[in-house]
Amino acid sequence: MPPQTVTQNRIENVAMCSTMTTNTLQIIADSMQTPFLGAMTNTAQAVLKNIQTVTKHKHNCIQLLEKIYQILNAIRQLEDEVQSARYGCQSWPKPAVVEPTAKSQEAAFRRVNQRCQGKRMVGV
Repeated sequence: MPPQTVTQNRIENVAMCSTMTTNTLQIIADSMQTPFLGAMTNTAQAVLKNIQTVTKHKHNCIQLLEKIYQILNAIRQLEDEVQSARYGCQSWPKPAVVEPTAKSQEAAFRRVNQRCQGKRMVGV
């Protein structure tokens, strides 16, 4: 797994500190029976849960794309083996379509992976 970026660390730190703050505010709101403070605390807790969910989905998106990429490569390798067995040789000439398709799949994977990781895409 790649190391966390500065942005990911900031999000986690802010989420952790905000969670502690909202928990403290919830205790104060409950003990002092302040209605507006309770409503603000509930709103802040809902936002924090959504931030954590988005971060989790981003991680799941990256893992899913990696699995899809592995499966596509396995299918390509299997096709190579089937074709070489069919033609009785180890190195068979690939159709003109296979190589551009493979390159476009890899380029598409890189683009989506970069979007999921929040990196800026340049010329891909």
